[in-house]
Amino acid sequence: MKIRPVLFLIIAFGAACRYFPADLKENPSQMRKITDTLNINYNNLTALDKQKYDLNVKVESEGDDSCSGPVKHFFVLTAILQNKSNDTLKYMDWTCSHMIWCTDSKLVWANEQESYCIACDSNFPAGFQVLPHQSKRIALMAGFRANVKPVTTQFRVGIILERILKPSDFSFYLEKFDSAKMDILSYQTQNLIWSNVIQVRN
Repeated sequence: MKIRPVLFLIIAFGAACRYFPADLKENPSQMRKITDTLNINYNNLTALDKQKYDLNVKVESEGDDSCSGPVKHFFVLTAILQNKSNDTLKYMDWTCSHMIWCTDSKLVWANEQESYCIACDSNFPAGFQVLPHQSKRIALMAGFRANVKPVTTQFRVGIILERILKPSDFSFYLEKFDSAKMDILSYQTQNLIWSNVIQVRN
């Protein structure tokens, strides 16, 4: 297989949840990281698996975050992650970095936090769970990227469910997504679940 088709497939898969910097194709080390996340099975969700989980997001309010520099206009979102299966959903995230969240719009970013005023004392990988046939309420922030001022925009929020099905999974994820390689998690899209469509005004 020629190199050009391989690069096209890698970028096509990664673009679903992450938008690459312009010089990415000139960075072989970064490209190897992305290839690695696409070729390894991370308890990948099948089409049937994705029917077990539902992500519903709505806009609660909007305002300006004075603790960010420069001040950012943002939207407060509420995400409801529902586990419709008969098994407890266990998944990995970081206590502060929240690399498992993204949007399907180049114009909008999303983070799992309520304000930049809330400082993170310790950032480390941890396991989270949602019990069978129950849901988890998660506070999110979202906003337009720098120099983007659309009148209206629609987007979906995505969550990467890195499921922990057995004890050894967590140590495996730590090896692949440790603090030095934290951002690699956001490149893989095998376990990506999308929310409903959200519309906001600038």
